[in-house]
Amino acid sequence: MRLNLPSPIAYNNRGVARRQSQTPGALTDYDVVLSRDSLAVGETEDVNKVLRHNLESVFYNNQGVARYQAGDFAEALTNYNTAIQLAPNYAIAYYNRGLVYEELQDNQKAISEYNEALKLNPNYAEAYYRRGILRHQLGEADALDDLHQAKDLLVQQGKVDLYQQTVQVIKSID
Repeated sequence: MRLNLPSPIAYNNRGVARRQSQTPGALTDYDVVLSRDSLAVGETEDVNKVLRHNLESVFYNNQGVARYQAGDFAEALTNYNTAIQLAPNYAIAYYNRGLVYEELQDNQKAISEYNEALKLNPNYAEAYYRRGILRHQLGEADALDDLHQAKDLLVQQGKVDLYQQTVQVIKSID
């Protein structure tokens, strides 16, 4: 007899949904996903190691986002570090780790994380935006280049709210 438990993906998806308004519930769902024997044995037997690691890295990243939103930056960093260890080419985890470093007032580390995210994904508009903001705060000349790159990518990607915000930031700097 096999016990048919809900899939880790279902818990992850519910965690993403709950993260919008119920951070503790989201963390509980991510804990369930990550405690279930590195995903469920029956569901991953036919999945190769790389795919399994990539999926686990998404779970760790999502748990990191929930911890970040709850203000638990140390645990968020731990989750992002694990996500990156499992999937070193996961640009989103580097970006998210940069956000934590910003919260911790370590702007150089944040910029380094955004640089890594942009190496992995040169079309990562949000990473250009955050890096541009930090570079401006540090008085670096490249800040406007980053912000203009972010603006161009955001319009292409249809991300209207951040596009408008970026335009306002550029106007305030010029």
